[in-house]
Amino acid sequence: MITAASHPDIPGVEYGIDSDGFFALPALPERVAVVGAGYIAVELAGVINGLGAKTHLFVRKHAPLRSFDPMISETLVEVMNAEGPQLHTNAIPKAVVKNADGSLTLELEDGRSETVDCLIWAIGREPANDNINLEAAGVKTNEKGYIVVDKYQNTNVEGIYAVGDNTGAVFRTDSGGSCSRSPSL
Repeated sequence: MITAASHPDIPGVEYGIDSDGFFALPALPERVAVVGAGYIAVELAGVINGLGAKTHLFVRKHAPLRSFDPMISETLVEVMNAEGPQLHTNAIPKAVVKNADGSLTLELEDGRSETVDCLIWAIGREPANDNINLEAAGVKTNEKGYIVVDKYQNTNVEGIYAVGDNTGAVFRTDSGGSCSRSPSL
C-alpha cells in the first residue's frame, strides 16, 4: 500500500510548516501567516488570531471557503475584516525567503510580501512520489504525478493500492492515515 504524502510546490516551501507542525510549536509566534482558503486554514488562522498573534490569512482567490454556501464565506470575510485575522485575497505565493534573523518573508506573485515568524501551509499540494520509484513497479500516474486508482484504491498493478494525498483525492491532512486503517475499502 502506498501512502506517500504531498507537499506544496513553491520555492522555500521547507521553511513553512503544515497543520501538524502548528501543534508542535513550543510557543506562540508573534507573527503568523497561514496560506490556504479551506476550512483548515480558516480554523488555524482564527485560533492563532484569537490567541493574540498578529495573524495573516493568504488566499489565492477572492475569498476563503469558496466551496461553502456564499453566505458563510461572505460573513466570514466581514468578521475577518472587523476582528482579524488580516485577510489577503488574490494572494498567490511565489517564494518563501528565510531572513538572517530567522523570520520568513512570503513573496507573492503580484509583488506583495509579508514578513512573519511562522508560516503554515494549508493549501493544495503536489504528490510526494519522487523517491518511491513507481516506474519500476509499473504503477501509472497522471499528468500531474498523482497515482491513478479506482474507487477501491487499486492501482493498475495487482496487489498495489494507493491512498491519501498522492492519489489527488480531496485533500485532508489525515487522509492517508485514516485510509490505511481500513485497506478493505
